[in-house]
Amino acid sequence: MKGGKYLLVLDVVWQGFDIRVLVVPDPANGIKVVAVSRTLDACDAMQTGRNIKTEAMCWKDAIEGSLSNSHTQKKKLKKGTL
Repeated sequence: MKGGKYLLVLDVVWQGFDIRVLVVPDPANGIKVVAVSRTLDACDAMQTGRNIKTEAMCWKDAIEGSLSNSHTQKKKLKKGTL
């Protein structure tokens, strides 16, 4: 991992853990870790340093966003048949 920039994303973290077990090199060397969790307790336990709170998307907005390139599936969503 020398000489490059890396991003490690930990999605759906339910409880904190010692992030050092991942053996992630010093962040000053271009390594970043993003932990996504529904609880700030998990982030606090990992000593993340900076937390950004976001709100969950409603189901309809999430589906529309993921289907943004599918005209047929958008029609089904509007009709309630998806």
